[in-house]
Amino acid sequence: MQTSAWTSRIETAERYLDAQYALMASATENAPVNETLFRLDAVRRARIAFNSLPPAEFRENRDFSKTEVDDAVVFLEKSVKARKNDALLLRWIQLSAEWPEAVAGFEQAYGLDVDPDSDLLVVGNKNSHQLLESLKGRGFQRII
Repeated sequence: MQTSAWTSRIETAERYLDAQYALMASATENAPVNETLFRLDAVRRARIAFNSLPPAEFRENRDFSKTEVDDAVVFLEKSVKARKNDALLLRWIQLSAEWPEAVAGFEQAYGLDVDPDSDLLVVGNKNSHQLLESLKGRGFQRII
């Protein structure tokens, strides 16, 4: 297989789509809540990587190989799918998901826009102990 500048971008998009599909499977198959929460966190991590991809650079007067053009199209198609899935997942998080009381407010407030590894979270509400334990158990790294 010939690689191009798009190969790593395609792989990142594929990881993001795979994480989305796994979460969708949990949501539709009545998976245990803990499994669903871990899959949601996997989507969040994959989303951070996907959204961190730098813009593609195109130089003037450059001849593009067939592989580069084909890979750019594949990446675009996967990107469109991922963005559409984002909208579905956000709607599910906000309206449909049955979250445990300890995490319900957190999940609905943050949706997909939290990085379990890098974001600093300050927890302080009536369920703070339960929420703190839940987030630590799920591998969130920076919680106060």
